[in-house]
Amino acid sequence: MAEDMAAIACPHMFKGLPLQRQGRGATGQTNKGWPDAYVVTSSRTVHGIEATRNQQTWTGHLADDLKKALDTKNFGLSGYFFVAGSPEHDPPEKDIQDWTDKFIALGIDARNVHLLVGKHLALELVDPKYARILQLHLGLPSASIHFEEIRQSVLRRSSDGLGSPGEDDLIRGLAFKPGVADAVATTLVTRGACIVRGSRASGKTTLAHWLGLAPAFTMSPVYKFDVATWGDDGSLGSVCNEMTVLAGTDVLFIIDNIHLDEGAARVLADHWRHYCKPSDARLLMLGRSAGANGDLPGLPPALQIRAGTAEMAGIVRYVTAKIGHPVAAVPQDALKQWAHTFDGRIGKGARGVDLIAFSAAAKTRAASLAKGQWQLEEGDAIAAVQSQYLRPIREIEVRRNLLRLAVLSDLEFPIPARVLPFPEAGFSQDCIDRGLVVTKGDAFSLPHAALGRLLCVAADTDVSAERLAAVAGSAVLTARMLARGVYPNEHDALLQQLRLSLADGNWLVSCRRLSDVASVLSVAVRLELVEAAQIDRVTANDPRLIRLVQRARNLETFTSVAGTLRARDLPLSANRLLDFTDQAIRKALDNNLMQATDGQALAFLKNLANPGVACAAIDLRRWSQSRQAVALDRASQTSQLVRHLEKIGQSQLAAAPSREFVLRFDEPSPRGADLGDISNIVRHAHVDEADLRAFFNRLASSGWLSKAYVGTSLGQLCGALMSFANHLSDDVRPLLRLPAIEARIVGEMARSEAGNVPAIARFICLLGGASALWKTGLPDLNWTWPVGLSIREVYDSRAPVNATTLGMYELQFWLGLRWLWINGVALPLLGFTSAAADFMGRLKGTEPPSQRANALRKDLVAWLETRQAEDDS
Repeated sequence: MAEDMAAIACPHMFKGLPLQRQGRGATGQTNKGWPDAYVVTSSRTVHGIEATRNQQTWTGHLADDLKKALDTKNFGLSGYFFVAGSPEHDPPEKDIQDWTDKFIALGIDARNVHLLVGKHLALELVDPKYARILQLHLGLPSASIHFEEIRQSVLRRSSDGLGSPGEDDLIRGLAFKPGVADAVATTLVTRGACIVRGSRASGKTTLAHWLGLAPAFTMSPVYKFDVATWGDDGSLGSVCNEMTVLAGTDVLFIIDNIHLDEGAARVLADHWRHYCKPSDARLLMLGRSAGANGDLPGLPPALQIRAGTAEMAGIVRYVTAKIGHPVAAVPQDALKQWAHTFDGRIGKGARGVDLIAFSAAAKTRAASLAKGQWQLEEGDAIAAVQSQYLRPIREIEVRRNLLRLAVLSDLEFPIPARVLPFPEAGFSQDCIDRGLVVTKGDAFSLPHAALGRLLCVAADTDVSAERLAAVAGSAVLTARMLARGVYPNEHDALLQQLRLSLADGNWLVSCRRLSDVASVLSVAVRLELVEAAQIDRVTANDPRLIRLVQRARNLETFTSVAGTLRARDLPLSANRLLDFTDQAIRKALDNNLMQATDGQALAFLKNLANPGVACAAIDLRRWSQSRQAVALDRASQTSQLVRHLEKIGQSQLAAAPSREFVLRFDEPSPRGADLGDISNIVRHAHVDEADLRAFFNRLASSGWLSKAYVGTSLGQLCGALMSFANHLSDDVRPLLRLPAIEARIVGEMARSEAGNVPAIARFICLLGGASALWKTGLPDLNWTWPVGLSIREVYDSRAPVNATTLGMYELQFWLGLRWLWINGVALPLLGFTSAAADFMGRLKGTEPPSQRANALRKDLVAWLETRQAEDDS
């Protein structure tokens, strides 16, 4: 287990290198040689892996290993990965650090020493990336939280009363095949991803089940995630992490009902594209038509599903086959009549047939259809619902609960048990087994929103009265109904109900999570039901808010809720959520921060009123370990996090995310990033020269670096070159010198020759950055200084001079002038009574960021002093 863990936890030490294992006994225990396993890093030096199952002591094993490492007869250690598996051990962090320091004292790089002991080991193994190890070595299969295997989905969603096909029907080919199915399958195989959009009850879920059990995918793992049953209490980051764990060759992810959260859909699509697609996993996204054409960035154009004559004919064949008399064909006249009856229209602009109602009607009339009697009415669907669903339910309480779900079905999210008229009764197992009710924890929903209307009509329900009864005890549900705007007839009554809930002060009782608080307060303030300042004070001081904070399980919740509250002018409540001076809140925030991606951490820190207090409370060692465990974020996100940490005076936290990006980045190109982002990351990474060479080799060989030289804005490019000049060694710099940068210099020179003064300044700055990074080897330039133009005029055209600080623009500009002068370009007098003298004085007083920067400063000062002497003479 330790060997497999090491390869996953420390890819910078073990990935791609041959692992040498010492002699093992019959039980796999090492019985000769030291260390237990290792990779050779140089002559007589190794990264070693050691493990112990000793229940008495783990420190004795470490002490022995220290002695062996010092013995010249053994290998020297360049890295050490240690696992102690006895659960009785729970050493304090200080003990772990003390032993870590002893190995570092051997000369081992600190990032190459990893000690996992007892409960520390157990906490590490919780990370999803170790799922295979848990199953292989410990017999603990990983269970998905958000995704369900497609057969589970079919079992939960199939409903005989709706004529909805089950697994056997799908596999045997009895189920109707949606008209768009072949196009979707082809797109998945050829493009890897597909989006399907359509109206309500158009067959999207049946399409998902048909594809999931189709021959083309039957040997592949197929996982389905339904946004409708997810709710907003889950972490989108945890869904992404689960996708990463489940991803593999030919795995198909199906995301259903994406119209309920288009923002989440974009995040999941982007995550698939960058983290799951490289391992050849596929993605199918289903939802209602949205906006323009419903496309998502980076995915093929959306396909449209519109239920029509083919789908109705398929359903008729299915329901008649189930009774042993399959209908081969349905007359076109009958199909056209049904299309009108069941809310469809034949033609390009049709929204399509309501397949839920049609399936129920066809199921009821299956025997007649088998005899060629083609009359179908909506009343047949109502009759089907009555006979198949309502009459079998003998318990009045369960029926009332079902109708409560029905009147709220348009909301399309699980309804908590406490909102039911008889929460203790819940639903019988028969309701669940027949697919009438879908459970999600202690919440419930119908298998399809369109079924709600049929149930209400079949039971002759007073829909309005039932909805208002549902919200009587739930301010959260009232607020969400108002926010959705799906029940305009009850709008005024809902307003009054929410006003009463807020007035009695007990509205927080109905909140189960922080997002509920945001929902209620946002609606209340927007609709002017309360005075913002007053409810802000009351909410911020309510202890129930702190209990909800402690339940939160992801950083996105804190960031999102705090942002919503601030947008509604509720700063006290927002700040209370993020109050690091409160021990209970600090613990909850810190735990969530350690699981956050760089982008999530950035958004969180930007929401804090006093980020310095929060950053001071962060344990550097835990922060560093957390960056090793979380998935890499976009380069632009990591870069922005690094810059923000600098801005708020917390540069010590910038090293870990930067280092992990450089060490673990293995994609063809950094997505959505420019050279400025890369330079920000590199200057904080503090990694070995070999790691930097490997990093820049990837960027160059993929072609990204050449594209970045062309596409990065000139200001960002100049700054990036200067940053590289300050932080890269002479051995790494040549990797960055490509024909594309020479072409960019020549292109900027051509633009400067048009006489535009700012363009001249930009060209000179580019020369300054490039010459600082590469002292020699820049292209020969046939360029002359424009006649009649002073250096001061060019200098002032881009930015005003700051009298106290030294700007990057000034440094680039004077380095560019120096390169022009050295290469024989005649320059005007530098004017040491003004700009040059000003600059040189401030340059001498600066503290360079590195030794290389200091050497560059000395060279520039020496050149300026020489030019000053020449000007004076």
